Amino acid sequence: MEQKEKPSEDQMQKIMEQLQSQFDPRKLMTPGQREIAELSDDDLSAEYILVQSKISNRSSKQREYIVTRYELDAQQKQIDSNNLPPNPLD
Repeated sequence: MEQKEKPSEDQMQKIMEQLQSQFDPRKLMTPGQREIAELSDDDLSAEYILVQSKISNRSSKQREYIVTRYELDAQQKQIDSNNLPPNPLD
């Protein structure tokens, strides 16, 4: 039996990038999930306020998605701000 060579790290990286560019997770979402995923930051913030105020007209699942996305976005912004280099003017 012939032994096949394993792809190099660069080749694996290129394969992963190609797969990621071809894969769109939004195609796997329900229409309600997709609608929340496509909200702008401002619209998401407004929807989050409505959900927290208990006056949102969204379904319970959409309200869950709004809260989850808002909290994940807030966490990501916190992580990003912690990874910024120090301000040389400080």
